[in-house]
Amino acid sequence: MPVRTTIFFAALFAMAWRMILVPSASARPLSLVADTRPAVCTVVLQGVRDGKIAGYIRGEVRFFIGDDLAVPDSSGAFLVPAGALRTDVRTVDIPSGARFVASKKGKRFYPVGSSQGQGLTPANRIYFSSEDEARAAGFR
Repeated sequence: MPVRTTIFFAALFAMAWRMILVPSASARPLSLVADTRPAVCTVVLQGVRDGKIAGYIRGEVRFFIGDDLAVPDSSGAFLVPAGALRTDVRTVDIPSGARFVASKKGKRFYPVGSSQGQGLTPANRIYFSSEDEARAAGFR
């Protein structure tokens, strides 16, 4: 039954997008009332489909994802490459003098700038200033 309720409200919202759900004092927790607020431009990101971001636009707005302009079709729906949002950029502070890194969950240590060292989860990193220090801690 909850699935049907969800589908019903989603379908109702799609048909009358100028309506909003608000808490009610009656036995039912939510009721549908007219949205009398001024219309505003809205961009809704629905998710990722086949590596592209799907969503829709209501109102006059230009929406960019990275350098890609989301150009909606006549219904307001768009599908654009996820490109810029799919890049995982991590900034990790490396202690001064650290030359090697290992994972708390692993057995090996790596140079800080190596691809293996950079691939370690930041929360699990242990830093060493020398190979001898890493070996003394039980890493190889």
